[in-house]
Amino acid sequence: MGETKRSGFWIRALAAVIDAALVVPAMLGGVVAGQVFAGGHSNENMERWAGIGSASVYLIYTLTEIAFAATPGKLLLGLRIHSADGREADRWRLFARWSTKQSGMICWLLFWIGGISGLRVVSGFMNFIVALGSLFASNDDKQAWHDQWCGSAVYRKKRVSVEGFAVTVVDPSRDTAQDDSDAAS
Repeated sequence: MGETKRSGFWIRALAAVIDAALVVPAMLGGVVAGQVFAGGHSNENMERWAGIGSASVYLIYTLTEIAFAATPGKLLLGLRIHSADGREADRWRLFARWSTKQSGMICWLLFWIGGISGLRVVSGFMNFIVALGSLFASNDDKQAWHDQWCGSAVYRKKRVSVEGFAVTVVDPSRDTAQDDSDAAS
């Protein structure tokens, strides 16, 4: 796995901003697709399909956390989801983390599909809990609540290879001049 260290709140927040910049336009495309699929029927039907389209696009985008152990924003910053002990996380752990973190959006999608208004309230509550729990990534253990519940953590790798090209992440706490002189000895 190489040399790694856990990632705290701010680098993860930056990854979330990058993800938002990538997924919001796609979600808008989901809204348009939902409206086209509704075929010009009633406003209520168009709103329902737009909600289903945008929530589906978002959930599909975030499934990269299971497939690649990172969202595209995390990948760009050299972050990966691992087990809390630093070993590569298995798919079940990644799925448990994803489903816990995305429980609010899953309820939102089910609200749009089934029209059960209580799911809208549950969705808002779950999203609030996840947002509050994400602040815990600023603690010493650098684990959000969903990481603690699932036994995972986000780690920063020194070098990440993504399909044919490499992104180098600089670790400011390490003096490269000292490392070079150690290697020469």
